Amino acid sequence: MLMSQIKERYKAVRRGFTIVEVIVVAVIVLILSAAAIPMYGGFIKGARQDAVDGLAETAGAAANSYWLKTGGVPTITGPNTAPLNIYYDNAKHAVSIKGDSVVAEDIKYKARKAVYFK
Repeated sequence: MLMSQIKERYKAVRRGFTIVEVIVVAVIVLILSAAAIPMYGGFIKGARQDAVDGLAETAGAAANSYWLKTGGVPTITGPNTAPLNIYYDNAKHAVSIKGDSVVAEDIKYKARKAVYFK
């Protein structure tokens, strides 16, 4: 046989990956994913807190505007009632006014923020 025929026969037989190559790639993917998953959890927690912060800041600005116009504290809930529930981003948030602050809270994940408006 000629050398070129041997090379062509070798190329025709070898079409896939060996089991060792597949295992090495799987191990590399597992190592990279093991490093990325904890960082992803931190990003999600920070995003939830940012959502609550934004909600509290917005509600505090609205309460401050109401207080400046009327001189009174807005009543979104009564003294013995539950806070105002707001649903967005697949989460349940509660907003309440306590004294001179607006409190926003993510019910499920316990993220909380209070903003003073007076």
